[in-house]
Amino acid sequence: MLCGLCEEPMSEHIRYTMYTTVPSFLLSLCYFFLIGGNGFGEAGWEADRELILQGLSDHFTIHPLTMLPVLLIFVLTYCRKPVIPVFAASIALSAALACLLQGETLPSVMQALSDGYSADTGNALINTLIHRGGTESMGATMGLIIGATIFSAPLKASGCIDALFERLIRTVRSERALMLLNMLMHPLLFIVCGTYYSSYALLGEALLPVYERCGLSRLNYARIVSDTGVTISALVPWGASSAMVLSQLGVSALEYGRYAPFCWLCALFGLLYSITGIGIRRESPPW
Repeated sequence: MLCGLCEEPMSEHIRYTMYTTVPSFLLSLCYFFLIGGNGFGEAGWEADRELILQGLSDHFTIHPLTMLPVLLIFVLTYCRKPVIPVFAASIALSAALACLLQGETLPSVMQALSDGYSADTGNALINTLIHRGGTESMGATMGLIIGATIFSAPLKASGCIDALFERLIRTVRSERALMLLNMLMHPLLFIVCGTYYSSYALLGEALLPVYERCGLSRLNYARIVSDTGVTISALVPWGASSAMVLSQLGVSALEYGRYAPFCWLCALFGLLYSITGIGIRRESPPW
């Protein structure tokens, strides 16, 4: 949706977001190493880990071929193939591997796609890890997205969003001011709407023409709203992503944020680049 709004290829958008996602990912790895090392050597943790690994080995066939769907996504993405066919191909390959390696039947695979996977491994902890997924489990999240979209429609139709943005855009006198305004307005609009599907379009209609007048690539807008939309969405308690986290993991947005530094590190790096001008892509001389 975002790439269609900005009229930019998905591959270019992914490549450009690496300015914020790569350092955020590396810092998150360091963070996980630090907090994970505190209890890694404890006897209780070692026993639980061995029990989980043994239970997974007994119930599933652990084979390198199970990594093929993930590898397929990376290869097709690198080849700049459309997103939906890429995921469809990965799902089809995963279904085939489930039948070939795990002994599942086609009806059972289709049932898992619909209702989620369910099996009794004899280990309560493993059961809680694998009893997930299915399109039915996404019903509440989809309902929240539809409701948020319906809620945001009057904001656009009434003209209040346009009036607010028009006043704010008049204050823009530089590229830095534009990008900082983008960094500020999008998370606020996203928090109000509850879903970035609405905030992308509402803010894009107002700011994308200004980006063009400033000589800035639309990829700058796409990266900023990704850093302040997709990544932080799980931290907004009434957002669609937070609802998914709560339903699948059973943890609140605040608790999830403590163990997901990637969510807020991307926004911090985006803010840093907006202030310093690092990694800003230009299309033409400004104004």
